[in-house]
Amino acid sequence: MGVAAYKTVELDDLLGSLPVQFREVQGSESEEFLKLFKPSIKIMSGGVATGFNHVKPQEYQPRLMLVKGSKKGVRVSEIGNSAGNMNQGDVYILDAGLEIYQWNGSEASIAEKRKGNEVSNNLREQRNGKPRVTIIDSLEDNPAFWGIVGDKTAVKSAAEGGDDAKAPANKVKKLMKVSNASGAMEMTEVASGNFNKDLLDSNDVFIVDAEEGLYVWVGSGADKAERSEAFKYANEYLAANNLPLSTPVVRVIEGSTNEGFNSAFGGGGGKQPAKPKKR
Repeated sequence: MGVAAYKTVELDDLLGSLPVQFREVQGSESEEFLKLFKPSIKIMSGGVATGFNHVKPQEYQPRLMLVKGSKKGVRVSEIGNSAGNMNQGDVYILDAGLEIYQWNGSEASIAEKRKGNEVSNNLREQRNGKPRVTIIDSLEDNPAFWGIVGDKTAVKSAAEGGDDAKAPANKVKKLMKVSNASGAMEMTEVASGNFNKDLLDSNDVFIVDAEEGLYVWVGSGADKAERSEAFKYANEYLAANNLPLSTPVVRVIEGSTNEGFNSAFGGGGGKQPAKPKKR
């Protein structure tokens, strides 16, 4: 993770500090990241041949995929072939080669069901329409499906499956400054609650703890050491405040921010950040 952070700085230098950087964590990908994959992002365990080019249909090993999310984004991840890994709040696709089963939990969302249909139909199209797709609702009997995943009574409740949206409620926003102006790199709290952009300083890096995640703002006058350490201090902030590592972290450059960053500040844009000063 540390090396990846430095590599983003190298790319940033190469591309003229223009890109907005998104730090993504498996299982908690941002809406922007999920939109890059059509029809959907699929996270596989590895070693799975596409279609039947190298695997005979009768020798194909079944795989179970979890379809989970909300209208903001749905992800597909391969999980173990067991009813004990399933819950009533999500959709599951059992890819058994020439037989594809879509199991809809009793409390699965419309977005999850639609995405499940997309993935199932896409698998069938990849195999020239040969597989048959079967839709199973909740604990409906289907000997072939349950014969692969096991006893249907092992399926957990929707509550045990976890929330589709993980945004914390009533969170207190904070503004932190990362600077080496004192001669040593340090992170200090600048404000909490509601604050304006007039607290930003072009000479430094700031971390905004907003409701939807963290934003790392890099001032135009921040030196390379501060830019390089930005993501490192964002991770340290997460650890120090007992926040999950999966919390979204987005890095923006002064003059090239996004709507999410701007909405974290109360009272609009406020004053312009202080101009860079020679150190």
